[in-house]
Amino acid sequence: MRARSGWLLAIAPLAMGCSRRPHVGARGDAGPAVVLVERAPPPARDDAMARLPATDEVEPNDDILHAQTLAPGTAVRANLEARPGQPADVDWYQVAIPATANAGPSVLRIEARPETQAAPLRLEAHEVDGKPITDAEPVPDAPAGAATVIPNLAVDAGRTIALMVTAARATPVAVPYRLAVTVAPLGADEEREPNDRIEQASPLALGVAESGYFGRRGDRDWLRLAPDAGVPDGGALSIELSAVDGVSAEVRVGEGRHAIAEARGGRGEEVRMKNAPAAGALLLEARAGANVDERWSLRVNAAPAIDGAEREPNDKPSLANPLSGDIGQVAGWLWPGDHDVYRLTAPASPSALRLELVPPAGVDVKLERLNDKGSVLLKVDEGKVGQTERIEGLAVAPGESVLVRVSARAHDTAFDAPYQLSWVFGAVKGQ
Repeated sequence: MRARSGWLLAIAPLAMGCSRRPHVGARGDAGPAVVLVERAPPPARDDAMARLPATDEVEPNDDILHAQTLAPGTAVRANLEARPGQPADVDWYQVAIPATANAGPSVLRIEARPETQAAPLRLEAHEVDGKPITDAEPVPDAPAGAATVIPNLAVDAGRTIALMVTAARATPVAVPYRLAVTVAPLGADEEREPNDRIEQASPLALGVAESGYFGRRGDRDWLRLAPDAGVPDGGALSIELSAVDGVSAEVRVGEGRHAIAEARGGRGEEVRMKNAPAAGALLLEARAGANVDERWSLRVNAAPAIDGAEREPNDKPSLANPLSGDIGQVAGWLWPGDHDVYRLTAPASPSALRLELVPPAGVDVKLERLNDKGSVLLKVDEGKVGQTERIEGLAVAPGESVLVRVSARAHDTAFDAPYQLSWVFGAVKGQ
């Protein structure tokens, strides 16, 4: 896994038919069982907005003090006026959540959809005193006329929020639109938006499939394990973030604002880590794309550290895992963009080092020797998929430090089953 000091676990999906991860064969002991998060199809969305009871906009509503009341579960038919040479039209609404006794938090889905293709819409949520809460614009690459959506704004009973609608870009013509607000109970396994700052981190439980949305470009979701979450002393985390169509996501792990380790995936790909540091905070981030209809699903498990296995982070010489002894073996895991660095110390007499890297089925691995600055001194990448890579008879001086890096072909993963790296310091021929 790639790791970076000075960063935190970032975060923050389910299977449309099948998950978009490369096939990894089961080989050897893969460590504790991992429950895979499968990708499910997004919910079918008909034009539910059109079926909500709707009222007409009442002007003036161009500032927060004159915000029009909009009840949860209803819609409003409205119009952004054309104002050549004047400031663009802005429409304000206020939504009050009933203060029902014993009611838990709710989640609002707020949609603003233009009735024409004149201009996309911008949507903002504010406290009633004007303090911004969150905002949204159409997701990247959305078709003309697509709704702008805040998919899951968490609100407590008795709270009132203000909504502002305006055109996302200047337009010389009026923009008719419909604004709808629906409400549902906030599930125990849902993120609580907004949570784009660590101070707003949503609670995270071990072994539970938490869910949420990458609802806008660059969306960041912070989650935090409770101190009594059940992570064993010296334990490690296994993290699986499901794929979301059109989104390239990144996961970062760490305490406070400092990331210890991170992993990322391509568009529509899972992000997974294993044997990661047992830090309390995770950050999920949409590096590219957004999706307001398909949820991400995150599962985090904890287990005691695995003997004879790598410990993340170990992606650079300064973080290399030390390996001791004249002969030995270590297991490790890889995911897209990940690489593992180890440091071996030669015995007190001249010796020859033999290295052997055995991948699980379906994985094409690479073995390199580095210097302390991370430059490659020797590379072995001769084997094909599933074949062993070897370095034979590498002469080393007494007590010399040898840095070795293990990596795989892009998009290959050694996650369900580990690779095995073995080493032997032997006598130099002729001595």
